[in-house]
Amino acid sequence: MKYFKIKTGYRSDEFISITEDELETAITAQITGKVGIFREGTIAGNYIMSITPDYHKILGFNSDYHLTGEDMKLIAKLKDEYLNIFNQVKIKVENQLTGSNKKIKEPEPEPEGSYYWKRKSDGIIIKAEKDKLPKNPDEYEKL
Repeated sequence: MKYFKIKTGYRSDEFISITEDELETAITAQITGKVGIFREGTIAGNYIMSITPDYHKILGFNSDYHLTGEDMKLIAKLKDEYLNIFNQVKIKVENQLTGSNKKIKEPEPEPEGSYYWKRKSDGIIIKAEKDKLPKNPDEYEKL
């Protein structure tokens, strides 16, 4: 599951977390200024300051946890994937609103080599070779 954060104020607690399937609604609300309806509540689009990946939720941390340098190394590995998802949805919304047909860039195929897995119990991320699953694969989700 991919998570994004809709920031509505300057304080660190002024946001709601959404999933990837609500991203289109969030971007539409922000562009048009209309109200967006989400699982965690509603927000008027003109109050949406930013829409960014919710790294705290992705990594399994509480929202008030202060990210460290080690955490930022993990985030750097995930950043491009989330940016690609955001840009695809943004182009889709812009096409719907303007009636144009801008090309949506196809996602890059997964790179050869290694993959990242997140342990469901505590959010620890591990790197595994392409053909090797982590021990107890039911305890992990692929990133």
